[in-house]
Amino acid sequence: MPIRNLPLTESLIPNVFSCDVEDWHQAYFKTEEVSDRCYVNTMSCLEILDENDVRGTFFIQGLVADQRPEVVRAIQQGGHEIQTHGYSHRLTWDLGPKGFREDLERSIKILEDIIGKQITGFRAPCFSITRNEWWAFDIMGELGLSYDSSIFPMRTLRYGFHYDPGYSIINLRSPDSAVIEELPVSVLGDGRFRLPVGGGGYLRLLPVSFLSAALRRINKAGRPFVLYCHPYEFDPDEFKKMSAAVPLARRWHQQTFRASVPRKLVALFQSAPFTTLENVLEFERGRQRKETL
Repeated sequence: MPIRNLPLTESLIPNVFSCDVEDWHQAYFKTEEVSDRCYVNTMSCLEILDENDVRGTFFIQGLVADQRPEVVRAIQQGGHEIQTHGYSHRLTWDLGPKGFREDLERSIKILEDIIGKQITGFRAPCFSITRNEWWAFDIMGELGLSYDSSIFPMRTLRYGFHYDPGYSIINLRSPDSAVIEELPVSVLGDGRFRLPVGGGGYLRLLPVSFLSAALRRINKAGRPFVLYCHPYEFDPDEFKKMSAAVPLARRWHQQTFRASVPRKLVALFQSAPFTTLENVLEFERGRQRKETL
């Protein structure tokens, strides 16, 4: 029986559901073809959100919007927030300032042409913004963006850096004075030891009881829980359908426990209110204004 998400009230901190819309094989095989699975898997995600009365933020890759605009339209028709995930899946540090600007600008134009609304938010592929890419915030501001969710506030083997997570919103001011509101995905812990609990592979691998406890702890500290996933995590049989060979270790790492994702999402939705990133930012702005009065 589907549940309805909890209503937003002043006594409950709203949390973010977000989805990075891309094909898994684009990141691994570096291809530019968007498969039919991207549409099918996105629809599976949308169905779960609709059943549970959750509206979320979808960071959509420009390649997906370019080749499969019906994905974008389905997300928009569901009442969800649409923002950009860049055009390609090239990492920020590989693109450099010039390439980053071109990639981001291209994705913004495609999405705005489809949805008829301004794009204001961004999440970098693989959270590929560190202290070395602070110039990216200037470019975001110059292209009309106002918020970002690209910082992963702990170091992993692939991305992230140690950044203080003791916040709700960070107002990032770059050397050239562009101000972007930053709301990173959630990690558990404020000190040297931190555990990623905000989604992706961690959503698949961690028990739902632990994820629920992490959500409660983060909310108790006065911060929103920022959750992310990908459409392909709703497809437990993806690798059976692939013609290309995928090494066994990579296959295990990317496919294990995908079937658990819908069940875990419903459990989280049942325990706390989830909404769009823009709604959470507005909630936090209001709370900060009250604190300054």
